[in-house]
Amino acid sequence: MLANNKLFKVVSDAKSMGRIRTKFTKRLVDELLAKHGARFTDDFNKNKLVVQELSDVKTKKIRNQLAGYATKKVKLSTD
Repeated sequence: MLANNKLFKVVSDAKSMGRIRTKFTKRLVDELLAKHGARFTDDFNKNKLVVQELSDVKTKKIRNQLAGYATKKVKLSTD
């Protein structure tokens, strides 16, 4: 019974954690926002195009991760 309670605590703590992003994603988005902050909006689809234009990211998955993180940071800064 005690082992089940410990397992539940670990699982419930994991649910409160946020989405994990790599240092690459955070660093690149911070650099893009510092240099070209006015071009980013709170619209994900527009940010996808801006990220594609400003960076040399080759995969759609990474581009979408960058655009999503940029969108989140822009939304948080306007609140």
